[in-house]
Amino acid sequence: RQTQALYALLDRLLAAFPKLEIESCASGGGRVDYGILQRTHRFWTSDSNDAVERMKIQTGFSYFLPPEVMGAHIGPQWSHTSGRGLHAGFRVLAASYGHMGVEADLRKMPDSERETIRDAIARYKADREIWHTGLFSRIRTIDPQLLGAAAISADRKRGRLVLTQLDRPRSTVPPRVTIGGLDPNMQYRVTMQFASEMVRKANRTHDNPLWGEGYVVDGSTLAIVGITLPALYAQTGLAIAINPAGEAA
Repeated sequence: RQTQALYALLDRLLAAFPKLEIESCASGGGRVDYGILQRTHRFWTSDSNDAVERMKIQTGFSYFLPPEVMGAHIGPQWSHTSGRGLHAGFRVLAASYGHMGVEADLRKMPDSERETIRDAIARYKADREIWHTGLFSRIRTIDPQLLGAAAISADRKRGRLVLTQLDRPRSTVPPRVTIGGLDPNMQYRVTMQFASEMVRKANRTHDNPLWGEGYVVDGSTLAIVGITLPALYAQTGLAIAINPAGEAA
């Protein structure tokens, strides 16, 4: 009866205010399911705003629901739930492929963090259609501490990847990541879209072709051979863009 009463209340609210967006919460309401989704617009997957924990939670969430209904917010440097401190670059990556928001006091941040968040929001707006209407997949490698997500646009012309190294890498040799769903005969340019703090330092002795203008490769090679990642320290990450080769880098 309580559930039916909630549905009736939400129905009345939405009928009166059709532009109202309602979020269901995994913590407060304990409701992340298909029934409540008929009357809500997104889910808050956890009260934890620790980006390391969020990546694990969001990976599990993605087995059941798409990223466009996954509330994913950029938290403050220090998480109130875990006490962990994380660089802004890592925090924005964890929020960059869901229903993005900011849950931190921008007034208390240094200019460098505000700039990182501003740029992340601009990237999110530019790539939102790919993430929210394209073919979504989880990225898993031989390293259990490397988690990420990928999306291929509906026309198969573009791809976006987010990868996060949650803890110390399993090997000093960076893994490869294969990307399916692209046109196997089309030429693509693969570039580093964004790298969090310390990634450059981790690669001071590595010459990865993702830097700069990137490199050109066909979709078949990306699906079979994949992308060799740069070295990543714990709690760092990167975003990779795949675009038609004829476009400017």
